[in-house]
Amino acid sequence: MLGLTNWALTDTGIIASYQGALITIPGLSAVTPVQLQGNRFPGSTELDYNLSFTQRFVMDGGATDVRLTYVHKGQRFASVFNDDKFSVPEQQYFDMTAIYSPTSEDWYAGAYVKNIGDKRFQIGAEQASTLQGGMAQVTYSQPRTYGLTFGMNF
Repeated sequence: MLGLTNWALTDTGIIASYQGALITIPGLSAVTPVQLQGNRFPGSTELDYNLSFTQRFVMDGGATDVRLTYVHKGQRFASVFNDDKFSVPEQQYFDMTAIYSPTSEDWYAGAYVKNIGDKRFQIGAEQASTLQGGMAQVTYSQPRTYGLTFGMNF
């Protein structure tokens, strides 16, 4: 057990770390409370918004709607402690869709492109279990994706 434990004598007493968990020794170390007042809730941002521009092109036999969307997601924290280790930076990207519908509106066909600029963003951060060492696990956004859509109205 001594090989897996690190310990130190600090001004607040003896503290130890065992497999990533911080341990204070009762009577020999002081517990320091953490002030959470004013911290944001995990995953909440101060500002998120989408701006879209849609243009309809009417033709004989149907219409095509083309939409360009700008997405802004503000910086957020993945921890109630609002520490930089679990900070998720802001994201900005564009998406585009085009959908054709015949005059009868019985069916539709379209195409889409998400994340047009092919930017990779960190979209999540969380702490692994202390049994796993308490490491930070980071999730990244998808690259540019595109595809086709088909559907029927009934």
